[in-house]
Amino acid sequence: MSSTNHELRLASDFVRYTGCNIFLTGKAGTGKTTFLHNLHKNTAKRMIITAPTGVAAINAGGVTLHSFFQIPFGPFVPGSETYERNKQPFGGVQLLVIGDLHQLSPVAKQDEWRLLQQYYESPYFFSSKALGLSELLTIELKHIYRQSDAGFIKLLNRVRDNRLDESSMADLNRRYIRDFVPGEGQGYITLTTHNRSAESINHTRLQALSKKEYRFNAEISGDFPEHIYPTLATLLLKEGAQVMFVRNDPSPEKLYYNGKIGKITKLSN
Repeated sequence: MSSTNHELRLASDFVRYTGCNIFLTGKAGTGKTTFLHNLHKNTAKRMIITAPTGVAAINAGGVTLHSFFQIPFGPFVPGSETYERNKQPFGGVQLLVIGDLHQLSPVAKQDEWRLLQQYYESPYFFSSKALGLSELLTIELKHIYRQSDAGFIKLLNRVRDNRLDESSMADLNRRYIRDFVPGEGQGYITLTTHNRSAESINHTRLQALSKKEYRFNAEISGDFPEHIYPTLATLLLKEGAQVMFVRNDPSPEKLYYNGKIGKITKLSN
């Protein structure tokens, strides 16, 4: 991927051959997570992967910031440093920050932000005091690998940038079918805003199947709190049930990927 992508090659070279702090950004599907995984496998540098949330940590193949540094939840203000090795920003280590600020804004509770705004201009990471004392090189990935339809990419970008016009709205609404009911075996999924809504739909669909129900319990080891499980700890499955993978196949065969949909044709103990 990086051999034909100038921005990816540039990011790789800066990480490998310099000590610069880097902010790697780009739209969804531009290869940010793939870049991180490849870097982790191939770099000669000592590397630690952390993320602000449990789900992000799982996707990145790392741990949460709070878990790694053993710090409690809650706001921290300048002067309350707990893990200072020296006075250099970030202790002198190289920082690679990966993310897309257009996708999710920082979560700052009102009471916490009232305290933090006395010290920081915004809740975004770039208002960090430590970053202000160092140089941060920004590299934006431009090529989208996840989509190939130029018209669809343009439409996604208009939604992402909050620049929907009448033509774009018309394109979106052409896909709307009133009272639509998917045909059997077509593999549709319903997108919802909350886990409980999705779980309710899944439960209803599963109960509608007459086949025998099987229960599969997850094996859990180490420090893995329930609120960051990638899926339910007990899976209830029946023949005929529609399922979706939530992980990529790490083997060379790549038989499945996150988001792939299938139907169970046979089950046993």
